[in-house]
Amino acid sequence: SMWFGRESGGVAHWSRGRWTRFDVQEGLPGSRVHVLVEGAGAIWAGTNLGLARLEGARWVPVTDSTWSHGTVRSLVVKGSAAEPELWVGSDQGLGHFQRGSWTWLTAAGGFPLAWVGALLEEPLKAGGSRLWVGTRTGLACLEAERWTHFQEPKDLPTPNVSSLVLTRGSQGQPVLWVGTEGGLARWEGTQRRQWTLASGLPSARVRSLAVEVD
Repeated sequence: SMWFGRESGGVAHWSRGRWTRFDVQEGLPGSRVHVLVEGAGAIWAGTNLGLARLEGARWVPVTDSTWSHGTVRSLVVKGSAAEPELWVGSDQGLGHFQRGSWTWLTAAGGFPLAWVGALLEEPLKAGGSRLWVGTRTGLACLEAERWTHFQEPKDLPTPNVSSLVLTRGSQGQPVLWVGTEGGLARWEGTQRRQWTLASGLPSARVRSLAVEVD
């Protein structure tokens, strides 16, 4: 089956030769769907008016009293149905849900990355993971509870990051691809490579990335 997030009209699901459509009448907070993720035993939808989880035939909004439920543009989901862990990228900052409570990192609280458009969690060989956060002011990385921020021209074509994907190099090493509003960047360790209009990229705006499986 396939799930589709729509510019307007909510979520569409194709399964066994038939369509099922979900909109605000079925519990979605908003009709414009920016991201769909399967994880922790459920389907999750990030909309223009907040986040929701599918339970049966209805969507249940994921709420928090400290969050005014703005646009959710990116999402990482892990854990179990009984104890999910979420990273939520929104127009108002970065949210983390763990052990039943929320933590919000916003510009008002000193977090320099108010708008989060892309999220990617990278598993580490030694255990644990690092979180990559794409924003309008560069790319941030959270590892071992420490943030590193990248926004220099040597790192990114432009600091407005809209998409992230991880692949593996010929020796199995991680390769991070970063789509921006001004081109594409490839990071492999300390090596950086960029593609822009000047180097033959058909369009400067790289809004989404996908990995082809051989």
